[in-house]
Amino acid sequence: MSICHSLASFDIMKTCEGFSHLLLLWIFTTFLPAPSQVTGYVGHNVTLPCRTDFSNVTQSQWEFLSPDGNKTLIMVSSKQHGKTVHESHLKGRVDMEDQSLIIKNVELSDAGSYICTVTSFPDGPSQKNIYLHLKVPLRSSFDLFLKVLNSLLYHFLQKSKDVPFSRT
Repeated sequence: MSICHSLASFDIMKTCEGFSHLLLLWIFTTFLPAPSQVTGYVGHNVTLPCRTDFSNVTQSQWEFLSPDGNKTLIMVSSKQHGKTVHESHLKGRVDMEDQSLIIKNVELSDAGSYICTVTSFPDGPSQKNIYLHLKVPLRSSFDLFLKVLNSLLYHFLQKSKDVPFSRT
């Protein structure tokens, strides 16, 4: 028999309904944290925050979640064993500070979902999902435009050398 059914006989069902909603809210905020979004810029560094109020963090780790649902372990940091960077598209460009992941020289392929898992004693693990949204800085866009334009002009000039010049 649930708490609500046992309380129904005491005519305090409204209190029970409020309690149920409060309990449901507590479950969702404790076990299903809302994913947050961070905006980064291609060619710059970006920090994905994962701060907790745990006092005794024993280990923290970051994973990349691909669009097909596969998880790739990026980095693990442990009080006992130190930091380990795993094989991934981010190897050589990541660091961790206070559980937050720092990605250096961000590339377009870095966009997507990341999962931070922090384990503390005696609380156990807690996860946070973060989506990294990327923008291309205006300067980079202009540089890319100039490179494409330069390449087109080069090919145009090369082809024009092959066409014989005739006077009419």
